[in-house]
Amino acid sequence: MSNGESGQAPQIGVTVSRDRDRELLSGLFDDGAVRAVTGAVPADIDLCVVDETTLQTNPERFATWREQQSPVFTPVVLLTEDSPATTRTEHAQQSPVRCDSIIEVPLPEAELRVRLDNLLERRTVSRKLADEKQLTASIFDSSPLAKLVLGPDGTIERANARAGELFDVPHAELVGRPYNTAGWIMLAEGEKRVIENGFPFTKVFEAEAPISDHECSITRANGDDLLLSVTAVPIRDEADAVAHVLLTIEDITTRRKHVEIRGRQVDLFTKAQEIANVGAWEYTKQTETLHWTDQVYEIYGLSPETQITTEDAINAYHPADQADIQEAFERAVDDGESYDLELRLIDTNDERRWVRTRGEPQFDSNGDVVRVRGTIQDITERKERANELG
Repeated sequence: MSNGESGQAPQIGVTVSRDRDRELLSGLFDDGAVRAVTGAVPADIDLCVVDETTLQTNPERFATWREQQSPVFTPVVLLTEDSPATTRTEHAQQSPVRCDSIIEVPLPEAELRVRLDNLLERRTVSRKLADEKQLTASIFDSSPLAKLVLGPDGTIERANARAGELFDVPHAELVGRPYNTAGWIMLAEGEKRVIENGFPFTKVFEAEAPISDHECSITRANGDDLLLSVTAVPIRDEADAVAHVLLTIEDITTRRKHVEIRGRQVDLFTKAQEIANVGAWEYTKQTETLHWTDQVYEIYGLSPETQITTEDAINAYHPADQADIQEAFERAVDDGESYDLELRLIDTNDERRWVRTRGEPQFDSNGDVVRVRGTIQDITERKERANELG
């Protein structure tokens, strides 16, 4: 049989005093390596076979080997000429090293091979589980998001480094601390971290279903308030019952501030467009699509639901000005030249307006035009005042 994902043959460490036992084991594994172990057990040994004499001589080396291999299963097999039941009783009373199998010899090779293979298979499974557990632990501990595992009573059973940073305390100090459904975590020396709007872990236990995007906030020791987004998911046991809840916590304080600032900027920009009667537009070269703000539609006298093309936009200009806007737009798209023109526009009510239209090409990293952005402003009143004064 093979041992582990590498496909390498298992390594059998033999420490027996009887020659016939060594010969039996040496011929047993055609695909494996049976090695005599006289001192410390090497780290690459997968299974140790011993007898009473060698086990009693230096049992600490097997205990050390197991400690080094932990948490992977490290089987020790005891060969005995007495009955296994008798040996097991004496072994339990006297030996400091637990044996995973006690085998009475002589024994048919096929039966001995099966029993050793079963132990090696358990070791292979154990190693895979240990690797998966280590990977899971690494993902948990290194996550850029704060993570807490809570038990049914709210006790914090596990916390990663980011959680410690979030609560401004070493994450190891969070483990074992109670989370109260009233909304606080009690730390050392009676210090609290208050969570406004709380963690929804009790709802996960009750509903046995995850909860996403729950927002709450905490006040840290320095007085800072942080806004958090929490996802709580159930962790089930072998009986498919919810045994724990995993909280994934993201600090969204900065993001929310940016959203609020962006919202104010957009609102201010929209109002500015309305006051100045200015609309914004964008043409994407690859898809040949044109996008207008509501103010552009208003200047053209169209509903915002109207589907428009560049041809439609240009055809709305006064016939005497269409060539100018067509040429300027094509130079912007093809040659990357900006333009700023004052032209006449005929809206859908056949009303003539003077507009100032501007186009500004946008380039990619290779210097190619990818889009043209611009504005259009109704300047009719200014033109009329200029004519009256002129």
